[in-house]
Amino acid sequence: MRRLRRTVPAGSGRTAFWTMKTTARHYAAKGYGPGRVRAELSRRGVDRELWDGTIEAMPENSEKMDRFIAARLTDPEDREQVRKVSAALYRRGYSWEEIRSALRRFNAETEE
Repeated sequence: MRRLRRTVPAGSGRTAFWTMKTTARHYAAKGYGPGRVRAELSRRGVDRELWDGTIEAMPENSEKMDRFIAARLTDPEDREQVRKVSAALYRRGYSWEEIRSALRRFNAETEE
C-alpha cells in the first residue's frame, strides 16, 4: 500500500484553507496542542501567515490534558514522573504555561 504525502501547492488558497481546517480538527480531536498543529501545517507546506486564524480557532483541550495527566501521573510528588508527563505533553504541542496550569489543576483535584 502506497503512502501519499499531502502537500499544498503554492497559490491554492482553497486547498490551503481545507488543509488547515482538517488538520487542526484532526489533531485537536486526538488531544494535540497548537504546537503540534503548527508543525503539521509546516510539514504540509502551508504558509505561516495563514496559521494564526486556524490556531486561534482550535478548541480548548484542557479536558484532554487533564485526562492525559490523570492516566499517566500516579504520584504527583514524584518529580521524575511529573517531568516525564510534562515532556510528553510538550511533545504533543502544548506550551509550558498550559502544562503548568494543567498540573496545578491536577494537584488541586488530588488534594480534595
